[in-house]
Amino acid sequence: MTLEQAQEVKDILKTIHDHIPATHVDRIFHYYKSYVNPDANKPCTCSPKDWNRMLIELKDKVETTLSEAQVF
Repeated sequence: MTLEQAQEVKDILKTIHDHIPATHVDRIFHYYKSYVNPDANKPCTCSPKDWNRMLIELKDKVETTLSEAQVF
């Protein structure tokens, strides 16, 4: 994940509060599959536990990428 990609994902994640808007579901899954787990299968939107886990893992990846860039 590049810094630009991390910032793009961070901006999207900041818009998510109580639920993932339907317009962002595919995008969030694309980011997750691209940057965190390429073998992931898209969970049903009726599985908030799976989506919450994906959001947490994606947020962790973004934070790691951005913090590593600040070290240098």
